[in-house]
Amino acid sequence: MISKTIGAIMPSTSNPFEQRLTEVESQLMYLQKSVDDLGQVVIEQSQQLSTQAKEIARLKNEISGLGDSLSEAPRRLEDDKPPHY
Repeated sequence: MISKTIGAIMPSTSNPFEQRLTEVESQLMYLQKSVDDLGQVVIEQSQQLSTQAKEIARLKNEISGLGDSLSEAPRRLEDDKPPHY
């Protein structure tokens, strides 16, 4: 597919070696762009993972705090004063 596209863009040369070299260079450029694009995806995903790790740590602390408050002796409704007192 790439070679057909390149062939349509690049004028053909009379030397088969030059044609092959041009095709290989074009494919290399395509692969370099693909690697650059994938590198950018890796950077974005790394940032997302970092953000998610911080959020998980925050939620663990929040859950831990809830566990501490639940471990206290439960309140009895009989000990509470009614609102009209």
